[in-house]
Amino acid sequence: MSSHEITITVQDNRNVRARKDNGAEAADEIELDSLRRATVEVFEDWLRRGQITRRRELEVLGTHLYRMLFNGKVGAAFEQALKEAPKGRRLRVQLSFQEEAAELASLPWEYLYSPDTETRRGFFLCTNVDLVLSRYMPLDVGREALEPDESPLRILIVVSEPNDLGPVVAKPVIEAIHDLGDVFIDVLEKTTINNFLKKLEDVQPHVLHFIGHGRYNKEEKSGEIALLESEEGPALWVPDRGFAEFFPQIHVYPRLVFLHLCESATVNFTANFAGLAPQLIRAGIQAVVAMQYPITNRAAIAFSRTFYRELAKGEPVDSAVQVGRWRITTDEPGAYNSRVFGTPVLYMHSRDGIIRVVKEGSERSLKSPSYRSPGISTTARRSVASADESRQEPAHGAEPPAPNADEKGADVKSPQPPLDEIAKALLNAYLSTAQRDSAEAEKASSGEHEHLASALALRLKALQEKKE
Repeated sequence: MSSHEITITVQDNRNVRARKDNGAEAADEIELDSLRRATVEVFEDWLRRGQITRRRELEVLGTHLYRMLFNGKVGAAFEQALKEAPKGRRLRVQLSFQEEAAELASLPWEYLYSPDTETRRGFFLCTNVDLVLSRYMPLDVGREALEPDESPLRILIVVSEPNDLGPVVAKPVIEAIHDLGDVFIDVLEKTTINNFLKKLEDVQPHVLHFIGHGRYNKEEKSGEIALLESEEGPALWVPDRGFAEFFPQIHVYPRLVFLHLCESATVNFTANFAGLAPQLIRAGIQAVVAMQYPITNRAAIAFSRTFYRELAKGEPVDSAVQVGRWRITTDEPGAYNSRVFGTPVLYMHSRDGIIRVVKEGSERSLKSPSYRSPGISTTARRSVASADESRQEPAHGAEPPAPNADEKGADVKSPQPPLDEIAKALLNAYLSTAQRDSAEAEKASSGEHEHLASALALRLKALQEKKE
């Protein structure tokens, strides 16, 4: 589904401007008196504490937020844009806050509610499937395309679970991402600073999905992210600004960062990842999905599964977030009676929000994923991923893929063990890891093992043919 857009720019605490993609503009004053500001602050406190229990409460909050910005000429421009949207096209609504409006930028705009009119019922902007709601951050540098320039899509999932904090339920989310399809997935669980930076440099991910803990440091008035002090150790709290600086320091810039704060991982109800998102954008990340409140595991799975599935279909990131928020309302009972549906926030600086995952004509069995199992060596994993690429014909006029480091240093004329023995060795490595985890061992059936061995053999054969 394609879209057209309207950008709502909050210039300061008094002025707001709307600009449509056809160049038409409208400007007006923000309606924010002391009573409205105090009312919104009360709702903010309820949201942080998780004390919202009725949809009507969120509708009232959302209406106050809506009346602040979408009043007078700006509101008329938005309503006109809604009416002008052709059938089958989404209206992209981008909220942009200039530096003078930093205080207003911190409000929970994902709960914007357009009230009833004479011709339509009211609706929340963040879950209406005819809209796409995101926060746009203008920077001094130009807007870049978000589409990766390489294939397959590389996703790095980082799970940070210090032994002195609550558990992080990451496995169901990882499985949902794993089902995405033609992607390369790596998982880091021993999340020390050194391990994290090294993994970023090794994988060079297009997408970084971080699952972990956060807290708010009242003395420093900033958020903190929990990494590990040692591989089996307690939490090492990293200031959110320091975390954002990791990326420019090592010159690794994922096109999308997904910050996932689990409900079971919360340390403080004022802790969230939404404050980190703008800093990541300023550090050079083009798009950030963040949770402004802890999210239930059920909602996180529904959102992540839908979000990555939409990306796999070639949908833009903002559209994928919008559909993901809507799916929370269908999968989470009573979602509109709580803060959960407005928890995911999207910040963007990119021009093109599409991350292409599936090329036309490419197919891959989900039984033989490019998933980095901990039991398979790094070299073997890279070879398997390279074999996948070698079976795909390059697009018309495109350069053939360059060999990776393992292939460049290989002596293709040296004797090679039989392919079935290589496959068996890789399979045994996989099984040795699975045996250490009884849940995984129960899940893996002999039929799946045979399928994996066959898939590995086919991939290694393609790799060997490519070398020859």
